Amino acid sequence: TAPMPAQPIECGLAAPRLLAHVMGSKYVDHLPLHRQEQIYARDGVVLPRSTMAGWLGQLEVLVEPLVERLATHVLASAVIQADETPVPVLQPGNGRTATGYLWAYRSGAWNSKQAVVFDFAMSRGQATPSHFLRDYQGVLQVDGYAGYNEVLRRDGVVEAGCMAHARRKFVEVWESSRSPAAQTAITEIARLYAIEIELQDLSVEERQRQRQARAGPIMDALRQWLEATYAKIAHNSALGKAIQYSLNRWKALLRYVEDGRINIDNNPVENAIRGIALGRKNYLFCGSEGGGRRAALMYSLIESAKLNGINPNAYLLHVLTKLPSAKRDDLDALMPWNFTK
Repeated sequence: TAPMPAQPIECGLAAPRLLAHVMGSKYVDHLPLHRQEQIYARDGVVLPRSTMAGWLGQLEVLVEPLVERLATHVLASAVIQADETPVPVLQPGNGRTATGYLWAYRSGAWNSKQAVVFDFAMSRGQATPSHFLRDYQGVLQVDGYAGYNEVLRRDGVVEAGCMAHARRKFVEVWESSRSPAAQTAITEIARLYAIEIELQDLSVEERQRQRQARAGPIMDALRQWLEATYAKIAHNSALGKAIQYSLNRWKALLRYVEDGRINIDNNPVENAIRGIALGRKNYLFCGSEGGGRRAALMYSLIESAKLNGINPNAYLLHVLTKLPSAKRDDLDALMPWNFTK
């Protein structure tokens, strides 16, 4: 009898397709394990949630080297976008939840290899991105949160700002007060986004040239208007704080005009965490810190597959089929951009 192929779980009964289905149901379709247990039961299949949880724990060990390799590709990007999102984590013994964070690091929007990697921590402090990005050299695009300041102070790291966050401040002022000044800022920023729509398919060099010629004058005029308006209003007003946000980060906001590799905003990495926000409403919390770390690994594979236009369920099946017999030199072949659709 020919020997069985290597299995994702050694001596386990579950084949790659079932394991991929359980993993995809939980992390792609956001079905908690107790709901999956009920669904299987309706079809006459007894599959306890404790069994599925054990499977996911063993799969975590299997996929960790692959995610680590994925992270090396992200860290090799000339531009990285970073953001973080809160995730409730159950505290053992008292039935309450604490707040953990999934930190997302995404390759630049025009990078040749598209990927996003998640890191989990029970803190929103500077230590988490400082550790993950400890060897990074390049452009780091963030929304102005102080947790990235330690990284941004390092030699070789250049800060890029997020125009969407600057715009959001003025939108909040407009919605609450119908301020004409806020409307002016929103209109001028809209002109910058209209230019970006036209430039998105150009080469990096041509995009940079067009931005400098077309967006540069708009940015110069906008800064002059912001400074003049700020001098006339109360600095602690909502409008004053919105203007101050942009002026304090102006050099970082202007960076995209000077470099065709940089996106105008941080929206690509925010889009990569939308699935997590949806899942958070379904499963309510992670069962433990270990569950948070496991989710970070699984979301890294799933969201990276989406960035490459791949069905994440098909990619998970591919990974779970090939990874058990793969060697370290084979990991690059399992990257999502090498997956045959």
